[in-house]
Amino acid sequence: MKRIVLQEKLRELVPMTEQQYAYVLSHFSCRQLKKKDYLYTHGEICKYVVFCEEGCFRKFFLDTNGNEIVVEFNIEGYWIGDLHSRVNKVPTKFFFQALEDSTLQVAGVADWDKLASEIPSLAEVRTKVEKRNHHADIEQLMLQKYGTAEEKLDFLMKKLPGITNRIAGKYIASYLGIEPESYSRLKNKLTRKT
Repeated sequence: MKRIVLQEKLRELVPMTEQQYAYVLSHFSCRQLKKKDYLYTHGEICKYVVFCEEGCFRKFFLDTNGNEIVVEFNIEGYWIGDLHSRVNKVPTKFFFQALEDSTLQVAGVADWDKLASEIPSLAEVRTKVEKRNHHADIEQLMLQKYGTAEEKLDFLMKKLPGITNRIAGKYIASYLGIEPESYSRLKNKLTRKT
């Protein structure tokens, strides 16, 4: 039952007593997903707060032609899910798929809300993190809509160093909105620049 990365993340974000850390962690359970397994699929309501201890995920949707459009990658140390679905109890429009065997820490939304009501510092940080993530989502959307493939790849490589060695090129190409062959050329070009 690994919780090392989650514990480190909580210590980084929230000032609490040792008893409070232990109490928060006791509300999370370990869940293992194999490569290609889904955490959530389109149409499900995100009922859990999910933290990635180990592994890598892609968040994607299907366009009107049935093509997979990758909008985000998450690795260890990241929270995974659809905040809109979780908070509003509505079906997500996304798929969340493991790209590697993964270890997650999972807590029910009711438990997470209870923890926030019992530990004010956790509630405060949760609000800040959700606002920060919302702002990051807006920036990501603007980059997806208006950024060049090179700008998107540069952003991805800075946000998640080494990610291009962990993920199949076809998924990164989808994220960039280009064909896999074009991604290979772009990756080589950026690698030569650095």
